[in-house]
Formats: sequence, structure tokens, C-alpha cells
Amino acid sequence: PLSAADRQHLQQMLGVGEVTITIDVMGRSEIRETSFPGVWWVTHRDGEERAVAQLIEIAEIPRIIVPDRLEMEQAVVRLKGK
Repeated sequence: PLSAADRQHLQQMLGVGEVTITIDVMGRSEIRETSFPGVWWVTHRDGEERAVAQLIEIAEIPRIIVPDRLEMEQAVVRLKGK
């Protein structure tokens, strides 16, 4: 756990990048690229907008963004049926 001052220092050190992604599923999640490519600041909120988790993820694409393979295959089947 970080103190509020530690969290603010870390946010300032990492800076803000060019990409921000918002997801609305059982609360809002914001995935924000830092000024370091591949370093992401991830904040998950509950339905009342309280931050329930803040994470730093190091990846080309944050894991929460990568679609599930099975869901993609099912989407293709649905698209073909239209």
C-alpha cells in the first residue's frame, strides 16, 4: 500500500502518455499509458466511483484489453449469421 503522497509522487514520475482507455463493466476502469511505453496505470472503480484497485501493468497491451479467444470466435459466428 502506498500513501497518498507516495502515489502522487509515482504518478508525477511516470507522467502521462498518449493513450487512455475506459471500460464500463461492473464499475468503470481506466487504463492510462504513462510516459514510458508499455507502462500502464490501471484504476478500477466500483459502481459508486470509488477506486477499488490501482495497478501498474507492464505490457504491450494491458491484459484487460486483450479479448478472449473463445469470445472472438463466437463473435465471428454471430457476424456470419447476419
